[in-house]
Amino acid sequence: MKHKCNYLNTFIIASLVCIVFLCNTVQVSAKTNWPTAGKINADSGIIMEASTGTILYAKNIDKKQYPASITKIMTTLLAVENCSLNETITFTPECFYNMESGATHIGATVGEKMSLEDALYGVMLASANEVSNAVAIHVAGSVEKFTQMMTERAKELGATNTHFNNPNGLHDKDHYTTAHDMALIMQAAMKNKNFRTISGTKRYKIEPTNKCKEIRYLSNHHQMINPTTKPKYGYEYAIGGKTGYTSDAGNTLVTAAKKDGLELICVVLKGKSVSFNENVYTDTIGLFDFYFENYSVYNVSDETSLATIPEDKLFTKYNSLFNQKEAPITISGKNTVVLPNNAKLADVTQTITYTNGSTDTQPAILGEVTYTLDGKTVGNNQIIYDKSKIVNKLETESKVVEKKGTTSSLSDLFTISNKHAKKTLLTVLGIVIVIIVILFIILKVIRYKRRKRYYSSRRRTRNITNAYKHYRKD
Repeated sequence: MKHKCNYLNTFIIASLVCIVFLCNTVQVSAKTNWPTAGKINADSGIIMEASTGTILYAKNIDKKQYPASITKIMTTLLAVENCSLNETITFTPECFYNMESGATHIGATVGEKMSLEDALYGVMLASANEVSNAVAIHVAGSVEKFTQMMTERAKELGATNTHFNNPNGLHDKDHYTTAHDMALIMQAAMKNKNFRTISGTKRYKIEPTNKCKEIRYLSNHHQMINPTTKPKYGYEYAIGGKTGYTSDAGNTLVTAAKKDGLELICVVLKGKSVSFNENVYTDTIGLFDFYFENYSVYNVSDETSLATIPEDKLFTKYNSLFNQKEAPITISGKNTVVLPNNAKLADVTQTITYTNGSTDTQPAILGEVTYTLDGKTVGNNQIIYDKSKIVNKLETESKVVEKKGTTSSLSDLFTISNKHAKKTLLTVLGIVIVIIVILFIILKVIRYKRRKRYYSSRRRTRNITNAYKHYRKD
């Protein structure tokens, strides 16, 4: 009897342990091997995966360095973000101030007019310094205001160790950046279609203008993109970039390359070369070859255990918003992760964090989805809410009323699985109750059978005793 009770208790305890285990699953994965490239000659260098921002290689990436002409990446980015390519710029005397002897140019003159598109090809391909100044004045009204815009935009991108003092990169002690910051700037720039096209162009021609009657033929200085002077450095996967050099900065190089869906950004600063700038190219090509060989990019939607936008868990109050063609709540970027080839996508862990605040600023960032492997970030995306995309009537499920002129806090707008949490809790409680009821019934049945056997045994004993007494009397 005692043993049966022990078995029953063990069964109950085991069942409860199973419930706890099911509700608190812990994923354990083997330690991942993260291949790392060897040393480079440049003083600073970085390899960043473009879609996720994952840093795969780092050497002195937060050390302040002089950028030289890779500054023009930010100059071009601000121009394409704030202006139309068909706008006309005019060269004023201010465009030629503070020009060093021997500074690269395309021979523009005061009063000359050209399209912004032509000017930006002059900036990125020919590295023309007077054109950089003209673009800055056109965009902001003055070089000083433009450089303020440059520094502010850099900070917006997370480049907090960067300060720009001119739009062309000519040496200034207060004009500096880092390898990490330049990778962030290039990452943002490559997301812009116009920048991407201009940066990756090999050759371009500027038609005659009001001051120049000849065609200007431009050739991209970046030898990995346009290997004219040094053919051995041509790189078939290079899709954009910019060169730079001053005696104080040394050789600098920013390059974007793409192979088999994996897009990498490489920045090398203060390259050490006796002649030409061989080392910045050998450093860059060596890093690209290594990381293209050892890493791959994956779409998170290919792994069922990692929901790209887990509507049923994250946005239960606004599920219907995700079914609309223009959803007001979206995930930024391509929702990808970059992993070493020996890793498994199933081992990646998803973490979701939420931002509390106002939706007055549009689009508002509601939170972030971060993917990690062995504690290393391999991808992240922002959860974005755009009020302008909300339609007049939402499906009954969402129960959202957006009144014109009113504002709401993110805590009101973005309910973290209130409804789902209750539903899930009720489901779990229901399962627990069912199990308890089943166990109770089992226990009752066991007790009933035990009592039945007990009384049956007593009846048999009583009958035998009575029979014996009757026999004695006879």
